[in-house]
Amino acid sequence: MSLLAGWSRQIWLLVLLVGTLLARSGVRWLSLELRGAPSRRSRRAVRWRAFLARSGIRTTLRWLVYVGIPYVALLSGLLFPHELGLVWPSREAWRQTLPPLAGLTLLSMAVFAHAASTWGSTTPPPESLAWRAPFGLFLFWPDILLVHTHWAFYRAIGLVFGVGSSAVAVGVLLVLLEWLLDPAWWRRMQRPHLALHPLFRVQSLFIAAVGFALSGSALPALALHLLLEPLLFGGLFFRPPMLASRQSSNT
Repeated sequence: MSLLAGWSRQIWLLVLLVGTLLARSGVRWLSLELRGAPSRRSRRAVRWRAFLARSGIRTTLRWLVYVGIPYVALLSGLLFPHELGLVWPSREAWRQTLPPLAGLTLLSMAVFAHAASTWGSTTPPPESLAWRAPFGLFLFWPDILLVHTHWAFYRAIGLVFGVGSSAVAVGVLLVLLEWLLDPAWWRRMQRPHLALHPLFRVQSLFIAAVGFALSGSALPALALHLLLEPLLFGGLFFRPPMLASRQSSNT
């Protein structure tokens, strides 16, 4: 018996969309529990957060939400690879896409450089230290793949509902809405050195949207993101703490 029997494709996708939003809220709840607010630091809460951190429950849930739900949609025929942008662009598409993406990337780097010089000059963001850690590249590349899969799922829903050229905008709006409803995202944006990574992810979201609109593929923007994030956070704008402390002591 087909999964679609009795239900339209759009209704099933709406169910998956609501399930994604609810599941991601659960992941964020675990994230808040792991960080913990000062008013809730009871012994039981501390033990619970420690258990979640050791067990990897939050990481597993993120994979299930960001990759599992789109994969189920693919297997069941609710979505197709081209709707998720899982196609290799033609040579003409590459030639048409790369110049605008390169221009947007340079603009993104300029905005990031200005923010880094003002926000991160005193305290580098934690992502900068994580990228320099051993195997940091292999730890963060999966996270980039996760978020691009998540963004592609929202874009695909816009395509299925027949929004046409506005499908990309629908995907962007869904991601922005998800962020705006996230208390942790707002807390990070209120602390300058912690706001750098969310700022870069917002820029990457718009670059991914433009890349998909021009090429019909998620791969060009994904390739740029995989190269750009370790470049920006891995030492281009932030000095290692030991080097920074030595230079400040010598001056």
